Amino acid sequence: GPIVLSVGNDTVTVIVTAQDGATTKTYSVNVNRAAGSQTIIFGAAPTVVVGGTGTVSASGGTSGNPVTLVASPTCICTISGTTVTGVSAGSCTITANQAGNANYSAAPQVTQSFAVSAAPSTTTLGASTNPSVYGQSVTFTASVTGNAPSGSVSFNDGLAVLCAAVPLSSEQASCATSALTVSAHSISAVYAGDSNNGGSTSAVLTQTVNKASTTTSIVTHAPNPSTTGAPIAVTVNLAVNAPGPSAPTGTITVGDGSATCVITLPATSCNLTPGSAGAKTLTAS
Repeated sequence: GPIVLSVGNDTVTVIVTAQDGATTKTYSVNVNRAAGSQTIIFGAAPTVVVGGTGTVSASGGTSGNPVTLVASPTCICTISGTTVTGVSAGSCTITANQAGNANYSAAPQVTQSFAVSAAPSTTTLGASTNPSVYGQSVTFTASVTGNAPSGSVSFNDGLAVLCAAVPLSSEQASCATSALTVSAHSISAVYAGDSNNGGSTSAVLTQTVNKASTTTSIVTHAPNPSTTGAPIAVTVNLAVNAPGPSAPTGTITVGDGSATCVITLPATSCNLTPGSAGAKTLTAS
């Protein structure tokens, strides 16, 4: 039957018996049995992002000893058992070893390298008030989630930049403006990303800006009474209701039902010349 040999030098003794059944001859044979070999095979490299985990797959030889895994550099990745964790973006290398035993040599060391990618980020956008009125200050605030994101956020109104590269503070950035015109504005926030987080853009926020409301009143009109064909100096006060601008522009039309005069702001008065006699009701709009 088969002879079980130990790894290393073995002496095999063979006794040969002659045909007479009595005569024997002894032979000694030296046999050197080599240790069995082992091979470590990695599976597919895991996909790992900063702050995320993946599983390393590695199978070894038949010694029964475990395959041990070490990750380097530890500033890029760490490993516990077969679970690798991304620490920062870069190249991660896993080194695998398997010890031998009495019958098998240690497996040759093998490595597997893969990239730890930047973590995905999400940017959301809100407004301090919406709708707003012309001249009102509106603050847009962007919130960024990811793996401790840093860097900056830019705020856009369509293709126009409202605030460029606003630094993140506690994962938020803000942009205040009172320059939005009367219309619907498409506001977005764009996070530029950093070494460990990918960039992201918020959904578009539609900011509606309405006209500011005003209150117009006639302060004085003189002389009173007046004569037909003689001008009347009419002074008007225009108040912009909060939170509108304090310095409105445009014109105010003063009339008595037939004759009119026009005040171009920031002026406050015009001369109205009635075309007929009688009591007149003055209006300003």
